[in-house]
Amino acid sequence: MDKTIELRQISLNELKEIISESVRIEMQNFGGTKNKKEFLSREEVASLLGVSLVSLHSYTKEGILQSYKIAGRVLYRQDEVIEAIRKVKNLKYKRNEF
Repeated sequence: MDKTIELRQISLNELKEIISESVRIEMQNFGGTKNKKEFLSREEVASLLGVSLVSLHSYTKEGILQSYKIAGRVLYRQDEVIEAIRKVKNLKYKRNEF
């Protein structure tokens, strides 16, 4: 691998284009993981649960669901959301046994 460093003058617009292209490529690589839906947006989780964003926020504050801040966005791990749904269903089932 060549470890030569090349220094040259470029305009601010060229630098922005280089950075934008690099970020775009990295985001494509990040999205190319084996499970593209590892994380869900707030809107996706609220829709999945059939609740409002306010209720989803309450569930997060109460510790029912765990959220993650990634790149300035609030996301939820899909497997954790599914597990929380299972726990709630099991609780409802156990309450109805009595």
